[in-house]
Amino acid sequence: MSDEINIKDESGDKKYFTIVPNIILNHSTANAQALYLQLKRLAGENGIACCGQRYLKKQLGMAHNTIKREFGYLLEKGWIKYAGEQEVMTDGGMQKMKSYKIVDLWQLNIKEYQNQHTLAIKGYQNEHRGVSNEARRGVKISTKEELNNIKNIVASDTPYSLKEEIKKLEDSPRRDLNIVALYFEHRKPDLQNREQYEIALKRHLKPAGVLKNFTDTQILKALDYAKKEYKEMWTIETLEKILTK
Repeated sequence: MSDEINIKDESGDKKYFTIVPNIILNHSTANAQALYLQLKRLAGENGIACCGQRYLKKQLGMAHNTIKREFGYLLEKGWIKYAGEQEVMTDGGMQKMKSYKIVDLWQLNIKEYQNQHTLAIKGYQNEHRGVSNEARRGVKISTKEELNNIKNIVASDTPYSLKEEIKKLEDSPRRDLNIVALYFEHRKPDLQNREQYEIALKRHLKPAGVLKNFTDTQILKALDYAKKEYKEMWTIETLEKILTK
């Protein structure tokens, strides 16, 4: 006779909730958070999420490359793991789709914020609210550090190419750089060398940071509107005015 007790909770108290650890919210961009939230919701109780790109594009309002980039970030952080392909019934019949396991982060989450609480009691000031140096996406940093970051971004042994520089910005885990890439791609600035590019990048980082919580879809709509209404006179600040008016 087994001593194991198997209890199934059928109260329904946990239905229609998706709980996300604060460590996710404090260490990622709005896009990464939105993707994680969708995966967590789809995973449910079994911890495995399986969905197609079409579904994610519709739910998140993001471009394919943005979704791909944020998947890479979540996988790199170890918050999700690839779990192979599964056969799923779709409107078009059975199809194989990639599946992802949602990693249990509760102990890591508790440890992180308990440590912060202990430091606060001892009188230490946690200036960046628990965001580590390697994952300070969206956290204000010093001007000197920002300039060093820009020099690292533009540094290269290969010949200068604006197209390649934009690609680097698109692939960056930093949301503000992704937005600058969108702006450069559509504005097509005449930046003829790496020095000019570095000046332009510095110039646009601050306004791009203001837009970081808007989706690619919203920004692209603002871009289209700016091109029609402002012709050649629009800037990245124009997008902020359109999106916040």
